[in-house]
Amino acid sequence: MGVVVRQTVKASIVSYIGVVIGYFNYLWIYPYTLTAGEIGLYRALLDISLLFLPFVQLGTDAVIVKFYPHFSDDKERHPNFLGYILLMPLLGFTAFLVAFWGFNDYIVGFFDEKAPLFNEYINYVIPLVFLFAYVNVLEAYSRIKLRIVVPKIIREVLVRLFTMFFIVAYFFQYIDFTTLITLITSIYILQVLMLLVYIFSLESVSLKPRFMIYKDVKFREMTTFSMYMLVGSGGGVIINRIDTIMTAGLLGLADTGIYSIAYFIGMVLDMPKRALTSILAPLVSKALKEDNMILLKDFYKKSSINQLIVGLVLFVLLWVNIDNIFHFVPKSEIYVAGKYVVFFIGLSRLVNMAMGVNNEIIINSKFYRWNIFLIPFLVVIAIATNYMFIPMYGIVGTAIATAISLLLSSIIRLIFVYVKFGMHPFSVSTVQIVMVAIIMYGISYLIPFVQNELIDLLVRSIILIAFAVTAIYYLKISVDANNLIDGLRKKYLG
Repeated sequence: MGVVVRQTVKASIVSYIGVVIGYFNYLWIYPYTLTAGEIGLYRALLDISLLFLPFVQLGTDAVIVKFYPHFSDDKERHPNFLGYILLMPLLGFTAFLVAFWGFNDYIVGFFDEKAPLFNEYINYVIPLVFLFAYVNVLEAYSRIKLRIVVPKIIREVLVRLFTMFFIVAYFFQYIDFTTLITLITSIYILQVLMLLVYIFSLESVSLKPRFMIYKDVKFREMTTFSMYMLVGSGGGVIINRIDTIMTAGLLGLADTGIYSIAYFIGMVLDMPKRALTSILAPLVSKALKEDNMILLKDFYKKSSINQLIVGLVLFVLLWVNIDNIFHFVPKSEIYVAGKYVVFFIGLSRLVNMAMGVNNEIIINSKFYRWNIFLIPFLVVIAIATNYMFIPMYGIVGTAIATAISLLLSSIIRLIFVYVKFGMHPFSVSTVQIVMVAIIMYGISYLIPFVQNELIDLLVRSIILIAFAVTAIYYLKISVDANNLIDGLRKKYLG
């Protein structure tokens, strides 16, 4: 456990550093140095590459985590496993190339009217998909070795710093835009090489594919599992990435750039859920394995109320300060058009947080195969709602479509868990924290506006946080929240 704790603490520090760099890039460097159309092109290239990624990976990262223990202690079978996981994305990439070239005319046609510039750079998708696939596989291999810090430093810090450096070089006209995109693509080549060097430093491994894996007793189970994961992760990525791509095709790259900046602001609500889920997922899996329904129900309810507390407080703070936030974004007169994108993206993430760990309960249970029916339905909904709302409301329509897709996804999973496990995550505390958030929002109207945007943001936030913490504590909405507040009081106030 010592290694796990050390790696977790170090990885958390790296993640926070990466978040700071990421927000500095997205909310200042990108808007200041690039046009909205250039940001839109950059995001569209990355998102369409990530859209194709699951179909290239073929669930390899999930296969590594689930099946590595069956091979790790066998010196003869271990190289077979490594060769297999390296070969899987290569097979997927070959199939992707055939499909990409076969449907190239349709892809180009989708962007041709509103985003013709995208088609000039569309071939960059090919190396990006290949590189993203092997980055994910190598990072998954590092995780099973309980080594997560170095891969996080590479992904969260170095990649973002290199990207920032190249964009600044473009701003000062040391390079042109095509060179910028080429250099950003080359960052991921460097990332793959650094991950390979790191893995080689951990143990003696061979990159040569071993075909003996096909005779292994676990091969059929691994293949079946990977296909289920392909459907689940592929559909999930489509739901989460289709918005940028459809915005580019239906509205153009400039609108895509504005949407991307606003989306990034709204996604601040997703950070606490990711952190809590990463901690609770293995505990949920263990409770399911031991058939401990009492403990599972406890995790379900606590995850919901704790995420909802953080989510609602963040959402209110974000929305009451939204004009102040956009004031500090360079060229704010352009990007403020994404104000209501922030609202709907934040709202969609808030609903997702309220559902607790319902998704983790499903995928770690014997019912994980139900994703093969659920995900395609949600993909159809996501595409249909984007086609419906984007022409009507522009980038706000994109955000509305995303919110509807995530809301339906959350509700269906909530009903599924209730039917199969007889539990839901809500309680009286859920109503209490919603009322606290409503009162917080009302109080914000009583706070006089300060002419200086930074001072206004700080004063407004401090008053609302103080009210929220006091109300949550004295209403005893969450045992965990009260314990945390008591701990901080004892540590800093004695």
